[in-house]
Amino acid sequence: MKENIQTLDRKISLPTIPINMYEISGRNKISTKSYHRYLHDSLEIKNISLQPQINRINDDYIQSVPLDQRGEIIKKGLLDNDIEVRKVSLSNLHGLPQKNRDELDQQALALIENTLSTDDSKLQKDYLIIMSQVFLFEKTLHIRNQIIKSIEKSLSGKNIEDQKKTLPLIDFVPLDKKIIFIKEALKVENIEIQRIAACAINPWMNGDEISQLKNKISDLIQIAISNPDPNVQKNAVMMIKSASNEKRGELENQVVNLIEKYLSCDDLKDQQIGLDMTFFLREELRKKMTNLILTKPISQSLIESPLYKSKNISKDIFSRTKFEKTGSQLILFGGSLKEKTVLRQIIPSAFLVWQKAFNNYQMWQEEGFDYVPIEPIHSFKLNKNGLVDVYSGVLDLNFYNWSQMTNLFTDELFEDQERIIKILNQNKIEHGHLHVGNFCLRFFRNESGEIDFTQKPRTYLIDFDQATLNS
Repeated sequence: MKENIQTLDRKISLPTIPINMYEISGRNKISTKSYHRYLHDSLEIKNISLQPQINRINDDYIQSVPLDQRGEIIKKGLLDNDIEVRKVSLSNLHGLPQKNRDELDQQALALIENTLSTDDSKLQKDYLIIMSQVFLFEKTLHIRNQIIKSIEKSLSGKNIEDQKKTLPLIDFVPLDKKIIFIKEALKVENIEIQRIAACAINPWMNGDEISQLKNKISDLIQIAISNPDPNVQKNAVMMIKSASNEKRGELENQVVNLIEKYLSCDDLKDQQIGLDMTFFLREELRKKMTNLILTKPISQSLIESPLYKSKNISKDIFSRTKFEKTGSQLILFGGSLKEKTVLRQIIPSAFLVWQKAFNNYQMWQEEGFDYVPIEPIHSFKLNKNGLVDVYSGVLDLNFYNWSQMTNLFTDELFEDQERIIKILNQNKIEHGHLHVGNFCLRFFRNESGEIDFTQKPRTYLIDFDQATLNS
């Protein structure tokens, strides 16, 4: 086999590449032949480099347009089929002079109002958050009144599903109405409705009525924790941040005992229940429980990529599922590709910058890295829409999520992030949206696939859809 690879290298006169710089722990080894095929697809690279510049509507593009022309871009964006483009267009209304906003405001408010008649509660909430940031309260009264009527109607009925749809919008009604709705929802004999109501109490809310509500919530949590149903227990744990200060400590101690009980079970499903509860504890308790989880078989689940957390994607059946995010399109695969490969669709100029950072292993080697800390590119192809389809490798959880659960390796990992940023800056590569959520980790696995938590994981920078080269 080695002789065949050497013959191939001599035949096509390719340099020796340190393939190990590109290998991901726990994944199949990369063959020299496949890597050379990726690296030297010169025709495809030429086609991509010749593509005209695509101005995708995002914050950077809108802000780069002169103020007197910005309204037309936002108007176009509000009509776009892409949800994320509509969101970013909505959020940029606040930068326009008021005299240019009347028509756009009507268009934007109609868009938000129409969303209330759909079943997409997440999109409703996203739009309403932007609405609260962009518009004066008085200008949105008709929408807020519509929300009030919907919540009143659902709470006066017995349909739990209707209540689940309307109650998450409780944050967008006046405070006096909000308190009334919370009181009514806490009377509903359904733990999920009680949880939605309890979590609507914000830290800044205070006064006698709020204190009474917190005492009521504390009593409900106590009852629910004692219920043998794991779903009831989990919802109770999610409510714990709204318990009264006097009772919260004791309730958290009971939750810790409950988590330890689940983690002591042999069944992974039981351990998963304990792990899920951990996320809702205060930081010091959460990190204490995480240290215990790292000694359990369920620790594999702890570090999985968050891409699949809210998606019902099977490893048994091939599927394609769109993942909502700002900027580029991201497609998740089911079947054998799940948790291994995703498809990003990005503009050619951004892809070429990403590829420059990924291909230049010498740049990283010279700075002391023994791997390329850039989201792995498996293959790429220009599609019919002028975007580049990039099949890239899936890593583990991001640094932010890891740091919220444990202090293990966090200082060293933060230093790795700083080194990556410094090297990119030295080479005039601008990522576009650097934040801790775009630094993903990859833990080392042994031959059986078991994770080694004694070794510092590798750090990778992902999501280059807004990347540019600085002159």
